[in-house]
Amino acid sequence: MKKEIANKKNTLKENLITALEKTKGIVTDACKQANISRSTYYKYYKQDDQFKADVDEINNIALDHAESKLFKLIDDCNVTAIIFFLKCRGKSRGYTEKQEIQPNEKLKIIVTREKEPKEMTDAELNEIIAKG
Repeated sequence: MKKEIANKKNTLKENLITALEKTKGIVTDACKQANISRSTYYKYYKQDDQFKADVDEINNIALDHAESKLFKLIDDCNVTAIIFFLKCRGKSRGYTEKQEIQPNEKLKIIVTREKEPKEMTDAELNEIIAKG
């Protein structure tokens, strides 16, 4: 009897992993496909190291996929993608955001750098991108 329960639980986990792969790690959609509640997913994630490792790997693959799309946009000189990348990964080089909130004013976001990316030449932007 215990073996049957363990086998059923393993089958549910395998189905959930397959659904997570199909949904690129979107938990709600994967749970619906596998007919498993979100609470069961989180229970498996907390209690089963192998399940957690499999889920984390799926999430890394999805992140890699998104990053590859971002780099394609950067290669195509999409200024928004370049700015986003620099804000996220260029902090150590001075690309940071500061938030200034004044009473009764909307939130202002200021990007600090010697030059704004829109003021840079293509060569300067490409040099920054090349440095990673």
